Amino acid sequence: VKEGRISGPVRIQTGRLQDLRTGIRNGWRLRPFREIMTESQLRFYAIDPEYKYAQAWSMVYFLLHGGAGRWHGVLQAYLHRLAAGDTPTAAFDATFARMGVAGMETAWRDYVRRL
Repeated sequence: VKEGRISGPVRIQTGRLQDLRTGIRNGWRLRPFREIMTESQLRFYAIDPEYKYAQAWSMVYFLLHGGAGRWHGVLQAYLHRLAAGDTPTAAFDATFARMGVAGMETAWRDYVRRL
């Protein structure tokens, strides 16, 4: 990400995908998009950072490639708002929260299972 825009291709990170699958297999529960995208860096890395990071990677990959590009624009808008100085919560509420996050999360879970 550079200046609120995605600056290069996002590829499948097999190590991250494996971390996510391992976490799920070991009982780690996937976090809601709101939690992952609005919590502080300190909180993000405080508990199970390898699984949260893997989930965050899978969310970005999905938003860029899943749903035939349906969610790419909302990710760009979220990043742009962050770069402009919005708090993560304000940026999330102005972008993702307006799109019906529950449906997006369901589509993401299905997408990740197929990777």
